[in-house]
Amino acid sequence: MKERLLRFLQHILGVSISLTPLVACFAAGSLRASLWLDEVTYWYYEADPALRELEAGRPGDTIARYFLNYFYTDIQRLVHALVEPFGLTIQRDPELYLRFFSLLSFVIAAAIVYLVTFRESQSWWWSVTAALVTSASPLMLFYAFEARLSAFATLAVIVYLIVVSAALKHPERKRYWVAGALLSIFLTHLHLWIVCLLAALGIASLVRSTLTRQWRELALITTVTLPGALTLVAEVVYVMLTTPAGGHKFPLYLPQPFLSLQSKATFGMFSPAGTPFPMPLAL
Repeated sequence: MKERLLRFLQHILGVSISLTPLVACFAAGSLRASLWLDEVTYWYYEADPALRELEAGRPGDTIARYFLNYFYTDIQRLVHALVEPFGLTIQRDPELYLRFFSLLSFVIAAAIVYLVTFRESQSWWWSVTAALVTSASPLMLFYAFEARLSAFATLAVIVYLIVVSAALKHPERKRYWVAGALLSIFLTHLHLWIVCLLAALGIASLVRSTLTRQWRELALITTVTLPGALTLVAEVVYVMLTTPAGGHKFPLYLPQPFLSLQSKATFGMFSPAGTPFPMPLAL
């Protein structure tokens, strides 16, 4: 009993150490940074789904509000419904209210990295190091204090990769295959650029299988990536084929020059190089 208690306290200490970068940002006042346009826009999409239809150029279309780039606002609505009974409301503390789920996603991501690393290595030091590397990432810290989907999307990707890793280690356990396939659908509906991760997994697996002449890994990776990719393609095709005649086209689904996509993928959304093809606010 005493040994279990000491092990539990050791894990609490490890996770606490991994969260020190977050605590430092809190101390620096990051939570109270002014809300910016995209964060407020997400809130309006959550509070008034009809606005989503207007942005998509489909007023009155109840399907448009569920297009893949709006999925996170519905998740955020569920989270807010859970925290409001405890007194956390947008009127009482707008910054914490809107950024709460991003902060929670950050904490859970760091804890998961710590626990998975410890399970694999049985080393407290390696577990703390892995979790600290994750939590000290500038992008992770930036998105932890932003009321958008990036922190939660990162958490979801971490969980997905853990499931895929488990499936590769235990291919006989088909529940991992099913879980990976379902998560790939969830991820691409959450954020369409996650399809790049699915493509990378598929290409890497194809190269490995071609070199080793062993195809079971390719079959597994195809199972856990193809459903998400097909979901994305189906949703984008539906949006493009059902655009109202004469209506403005939704920027997220407009074809873009390859060099523009390459620039965004290489330098990121906030590159000073700029681009004449801005991404829509909902992304």
